[in-house]
Parts: sequence; structure tokens; C-alpha cells
Amino acid sequence: MKKKEFLTGVASLSVSMLITRSTSMAFSVYVSSRLGASNMGVFHLIVSVFAFAVTVAISGIPLAVTRLISESKSKERIRSVMSKCTVLALFCGVTACAVMLISADAISVKLLKTPSTAIPIRLLALTLPLISFSSVIRGYFTGIQKVSFITASCMVEEFSSIAAVLGIMKCGINPDSAFMIPIWGTLVSSVITCVCDVVLYFLWARAKSLSKSVPVKTGEILSISMPVALGSYIRSGLVAVENMIIPIALAKSGMINGVAGYGVIKGMAMPIITFPYVFLQSLTSLLIPEVSGRYAKHNRRSVIRAAKTSIRWTFILAMAIAVFLLIYGKKLATNLYGNWEAGLYVTALSLLTIPMYIDSVTDSLLKGLNEQVYCLKINIIDSAIRVPVIYLLLPCMGIYGYIAVLYGSELMNLALSAHRLKKILVQSANT
Repeated sequence: MKKKEFLTGVASLSVSMLITRSTSMAFSVYVSSRLGASNMGVFHLIVSVFAFAVTVAISGIPLAVTRLISESKSKERIRSVMSKCTVLALFCGVTACAVMLISADAISVKLLKTPSTAIPIRLLALTLPLISFSSVIRGYFTGIQKVSFITASCMVEEFSSIAAVLGIMKCGINPDSAFMIPIWGTLVSSVITCVCDVVLYFLWARAKSLSKSVPVKTGEILSISMPVALGSYIRSGLVAVENMIIPIALAKSGMINGVAGYGVIKGMAMPIITFPYVFLQSLTSLLIPEVSGRYAKHNRRSVIRAAKTSIRWTFILAMAIAVFLLIYGKKLATNLYGNWEAGLYVTALSLLTIPMYIDSVTDSLLKGLNEQVYCLKINIIDSAIRVPVIYLLLPCMGIYGYIAVLYGSELMNLALSAHRLKKILVQSANT
């Protein structure tokens, strides 16, 4: 893709994501204030389990779709890639759905220690085949860098969820099961988004007259997806365990309601910290196929320029955001949520944006250079260290112990990723 086209795609996707995330942020503030910290805490506990199931449902296949299509020199090969990847994704999605449905009671009682979460876990399980199917189509759109379709899909997903939640809330809120409201929103959104993705794909595919097929070997798909999938299983599982022990560890530190404290930092503070990432999300999503395509054509100097430019502008943006949140974060969060604790946590986490944002762009560059396995190794090591540290540190230091863990984790991640990227770029410059 030419530089002008790439920048236009990034700008277009950034604007649409800014609109979507701004709406989402405002809506999140509204929902959090209506449901309360405890219900938000329970919701995020359920989401931690669901996130692991989603990891199993997609199993690294979208990345395989993106990589294979962006590197393909033949348009006719797309149909073969899509058909085989769709079959693999649906197998993973249906399997994850079945396991989640069967084990919902055990998860709610033994892991989450909240029996009332069994029903929402089963409802979310039904979305897994839809998510796996949609992920293949989005991987395809990312691979061909069809920004307008990615934008449309993201907006449909976000606004359908908001509409569903608002509709349900009009019927009344039961304080004991208010966490079910965003669950229903997710279910409705998944159905509508999947239908939208399918329509967009077939409209585009028919317009391009993809009638011929050059078979792609299943081994090509698995060579990309399986290392990512296996690593993601471990990583996502460790993250789920981490999220489950945080409320318990916070309660041991003397916090009256550990779930509520967890809900404040996850449902109120972190959305503010991650919101500005919308300006980088489009860049990171398009960097993978762009860098992959340049690298496949042995255009090493172009890859180096792209890496340096991306990291330089990311650092500038991250610094500006960090300074803003350090100065105004407390007032911003307090005014948004009416919760002074959220304001304190935003201020404490403000400088986290610097390593967090740079690490995100660095990971995208590495994935474009076929280093996705290395990225997963780092994430697995990170999570494996975080779980015992959280278990030991939080009972002594409380929520600020968790904040310290977040800083240490991001800095370690960034150091390892940056070292690897520098090594590859130096090698490329010398070849």
C-alpha cells in the first residue's frame, strides 16, 4: 500500500474509532453509575472467563487470515484461505461454546464463587461461534486493508450493544442481578455484528468475482495460528486466574468489598487510561498487514522507516496523554463517575500510558515481521509472574500493590519487545 493510502486508511479508521470509543466511553460512565461498583465488578469477573473462551474460539485464526491474504500474490487464493479458515474457526467456536455450556455451574461456584453467574456464562457461550465466524471475516478485511468495512463492523458492534442495553434498562433494573444487563447487550450485539460482517463480505467477494480457487494447505494456516493459539490459551487462562484472585487478595488487605474495588479500577479507571488508545488502534491494526507485505517483498529499508516513524509518533502521543491525565485525571474521573477513588487511580496510572502504548505498537510491528510467537512468549512469562506477585503483594499493599504490578508488567513487556524488534531491524539493515 502506498504511503498516502496507508495514512488515509489510518486517519479514516481513527476518526470512526474515535466516534465509536467516545460514545462507548460516555455510555460506560452512564452504565457504571447506574449499576454500581459491585455489579460492575461481577460483570468483569464474568468477562474474564468469557475472554478465555473467546481466545479458544478464535485460536489465532484471524491472524493467519490476515497474514496469508496480505502476502498472497493471487486474488483467487483468497477463497481457499477463507473457506478453510472458516471451517477451522467454527470448529473452535462450537467446541468452546459446548465446553462453556457444560461447565457453567462449576465455573460460577468453584471459580467465581458466585452461583448467580452461571446463567450469564451460558448466554455468553452462545455468542462464541458467531464471534469465531466474524473474526475470520475481519481478518480478511484487515488483510486486504479494507478500512471502510472494518469501520462499519466496529460501529455496528458498538452501537447495537448500546441500543440493546438501553432498551433493557428502560424495563427496570434489579439491583441483585444488574450485571445481566450488559450480558444481554453483548449477546444481541454479537448476533447483529455477525450478520453485518457476513453481508459485507459477500457483497465485496461478489463484486470482486472470486470464482476461481488456488488451494491453500491447512498446514500453512496452522503454522501461523497454532503457535498463537497455544500461547493465547496459556496467556488468557493466566489472565482469568489473575482477575479471579484480585478481589480475594484485595479483601485480605482489609478492603471491605474487594469486588467493588476491582470494579472501580477495571470498570472506571482503566477505561479512561485506555480511551486515548483509539488514536493508535487503527495504526496497530493496519501495521501488521502493511509491514508483513513490505517484509515479504524484501523491502527492508521501508520496514525500518515504518518502525521508526510509528514508535516516534506513538511516544509523542503517549507523553502528551500521560501529562494530561497526571494533571487532570483525578478531576476528570471524579466528575465522570462521581467516585473519588476512580480519580485517585487514574492519576496513579497516568504514566502507564507511555510503556503501554509503545508496547502495543512494538507488538504490532513484531507480528508483521512474523514474530507473533515471540510476542506470546513474552505475554505468557508476564502473566506467569503476575499471578503469584498479585497473590503475595495485594494482601499487603492493597489496590496500590496492583497498580505497582501493572507498571512493572508493562515495563518488562516493553523492554523485551523493544530488544527483539531492534535486533531484527539491525539484522535487516545488514542484509
